[in-house]
This record gives sequence, structure tokens and C-alpha cells, in this order.
Amino acid sequence: ARFNYSEAHLFLWEPVTAAAALTYWSLRSRFPALVRGTAMFEDLRERERRALEIHDNVVQGVAAAKLSIEVGNDEEARAELERTLAASKRIITDILGEEDAPYAFGPGDLRRHRPAGQEGE
Repeated sequence: ARFNYSEAHLFLWEPVTAAAALTYWSLRSRFPALVRGTAMFEDLRERERRALEIHDNVVQGVAAAKLSIEVGNDEEARAELERTLAASKRIITDILGEEDAPYAFGPGDLRRHRPAGQEGE
């Protein structure tokens, strides 16, 4: 086989390409967020879905109960608060997992270090 000098540049690019590949493989463990790629966007979609579910089921329910109280319909306000409380329990269970799940939280596991509303103080 005869050496073709017009393709000599390929012998130079092969080590450069190999070095780039080795650098990528060595650095990818240092930057897992970049390697995850689309998983980051899936997480964002899931967080958006949960935020909309909380808004639709909890915030709207509290607003409806408040309006019922303002117009003097206490019975409807109680019923709306019961529905809202049930929805919020369902959402929290969905986020944290069922009670018998291996990663389930026990009593006191989610206790706050500061009262609600004072996290930024």
C-alpha cells in the first residue's frame, strides 16, 4: 500500500479528535447538568404542571371560599374549604409519595425550622 500525501492531514486530525473525545469523557462527570440535556426541560415541565395544579385546585379553592364568606354563604365556604383541603392533601401525597413508599416521610420529618412566612428573615 502506497502512502498518499494528499491525505496526510487526516493523520493530524485523528489525534486531535481523540484528544477532544477523551477530554469530553473526563469532564462529563464534573458537569452532570450539561450532560442531562433534555432531562432539565422535563423537570421544568413537571414543576410547571405541579404549579398549575396547585393554582387550579388550592389557590382557586381558597379564593372561592373567601368570596363565599364575603357574600355571607358560610355553608358554601365550608364545603369549598373541605374540597380544597382534600385537593391539597392529594397533591402533597402525589409529590411526596404514598405513606408505605420506601422513601416516605414520617411524623415530624417535614417540620419547619422557622414558622411559615419567616424563611427570608
